[in-house]
Amino acid sequence: MGEYYRQIASYFRQCASSMQVEKAAIDEKIHRLRDASSALAIKIESIQVQSRSLSQILPLDSTQFKGNRQEDFEEKFHSLETELSNFCSGHENNKQTIDDKIQTLTSESSDLQNKINNYYRQARVYDNLDD
Repeated sequence: MGEYYRQIASYFRQCASSMQVEKAAIDEKIHRLRDASSALAIKIESIQVQSRSLSQILPLDSTQFKGNRQEDFEEKFHSLETELSNFCSGHENNKQTIDDKIQTLTSESSDLQNKINNYYRQARVYDNLDD
């Protein structure tokens, strides 16, 4: 009967080992996504700083123009502000998508760790039955 229990314990350890490989791959994805999220957060902050700087320019510079030139300047300026805002919003949406994926993968990793722990517990139970 001892050999039978050793085989079952070995099976559970193999299952745990297989899941550890899967968990390691998920953890690597989480690491890469966190790096990407951090880099994106830095870029978003930079864009927002530039946008704030840009909004301080219009009151100073538009008064130097008269008539159509002032209107053209203000129109192009507002167009640039809109483009920056849209660009920043797109980056924020991408960051949120990345953060959501991180959360999903973190949950998967945690579930796998629980399964791995259960397999090792079951292997120990069968190892103890062998004694």
